[in-house]
Amino acid sequence: MEAGKAALHESDFYMASLLDEVIESIIGAVKKKGLTLNESLSSAFETKLLIGDSDLIKRIFLNFLHNAVKFTESGSISIVVEAAHEDESSMTIRGAVSDTGIGIEEHDKSRLFQPFVQADGSNTRKYGGTGLGLSLSSGYVNLMGGEIGLESEKGSGSRFWFVVPLRKHLSP
Repeated sequence: MEAGKAALHESDFYMASLLDEVIESIIGAVKKKGLTLNESLSSAFETKLLIGDSDLIKRIFLNFLHNAVKFTESGSISIVVEAAHEDESSMTIRGAVSDTGIGIEEHDKSRLFQPFVQADGSNTRKYGGTGLGLSLSSGYVNLMGGEIGLESEKGSGSRFWFVVPLRKHLSP
């Protein structure tokens, strides 16, 4: 990614199937911590075959979800996927993961999408991790021509989101 050698590998996919795979990958960790996982998939995706890099989208969701599980001691995690914009040939998706975890100080937010950065250095010792997940996610989103961001308040959880454009598979 850093060397500028990353490329998109687009294929056809259904968002519901992608979301099922993501949830299947994380549900064990969620249950192990006694957390609740809520999911919401907009009905706009029910029958639409999309074209995009589904592997990168999965990685973004998994990076967000792994962080949510890691930094949430009790409560819930939510994953939401909705259509931000749609026309005849394309759909812009908005994906978000929210948690009831430790939250992030205002002054730490701008650094979180940089490599090897965690909001609080003591979190590295307590929670582990390299601080690469959000940086990679930011790179994936940029590669797809989208946006990434977060909303958080210390002690009140976090919401990480991304928006990426996709094409719709058009039937002949």
